[in-house]
Amino acid sequence: MKEVKIDLEVITPMFLHGANSIKAELRSPSIKGVMRYWWRAAKSEDDIDKLKKEEACIFGSTDKRSKVSIIVSQRPDLNQIRTGLRFDTNTGLGYLFPPVFIGGTSSLEPKQYFDVGTKFSITISAQKNNIEQLKHAVASVWLMTFFGGLGARSRRGGGNLMASSIDGISELGIQLNFITNTFK
Repeated sequence: MKEVKIDLEVITPMFLHGANSIKAELRSPSIKGVMRYWWRAAKSEDDIDKLKKEEACIFGSTDKRSKVSIIVSQRPDLNQIRTGLRFDTNTGLGYLFPPVFIGGTSSLEPKQYFDVGTKFSITISAQKNNIEQLKHAVASVWLMTFFGGLGARSRRGGGNLMASSIDGISELGIQLNFITNTFK
């Protein structure tokens, strides 16, 4: 079995929730869903049936199991979960995160979020005969970290991530640079 471990750090507040829309929660299916989205965006196939077949080959479908496994191997520290984002009116956070996220409305309970600096790891693995699928999955994580984010408001700058280290990528022959020094 081949695996790639990626250590990630939250660089903008991440509003990621499960069934309870108030409590912050980080789960593998949420990450896998965003990876699928970025894989589809990058693949850009005109034939929708061919696109669905290739996507199912990598990430699975209702008919067949995924060739890659995504596991949150190191969970975020619970001390990094915050409630009710504080902001100065001049920072623009009111635009990025409406009052329901910030806690500015008295009728709604403010949502928990993963604070800037929260660290966690994901491990992506596949059997040795599924190396191509593993490469596609790792590339979709690269797209997610450089062009997207996780959770609510990710299209407005929330939930952005930065890779701090990656193990196991050299054996795959992938030429993607995950690590940036821009934010350090």
